[in-house]
Amino acid sequence: PFVDNTFECVIDIECIYANSYADSLLILDNIYRVLKPGGILFSKTFGTGTSGDGSGSRLDGEKNTFTSLSEGPLKSEYGLIRFTSEGEIKKLYHAFENIEYDRLMRTDKNRKYEFREWVISCNKPFAGKN
Repeated sequence: PFVDNTFECVIDIECIYANSYADSLLILDNIYRVLKPGGILFSKTFGTGTSGDGSGSRLDGEKNTFTSLSEGPLKSEYGLIRFTSEGEIKKLYHAFENIEYDRLMRTDKNRKYEFREWVISCNKPFAGKN
């Protein structure tokens, strides 16, 4: 319900991952719409290789999206879980410019599980670009 070009910054801390790839594209299109030209998007999302990746029921037609996982720290009551591969980052954030990303790795439960996370920053181009 926000007006176009409203925000200077949007922060996503592991929320977009809980959607299908197609819905994630729609969400990112909406973020683009509400950002002011030059506005920044900061996004943190689970990456492929996180403990449990590949261990559950896949969402039909999606390589890295699961309706449930049988292993790992994200397995119980998380709903839809999409792990982002490095190759998907530029496709998902295609409308933005200056896309930069780094990988964080951390463990949980006394190093039993490994989280691989992407930290992504980019911005909406100024008018006349893109």
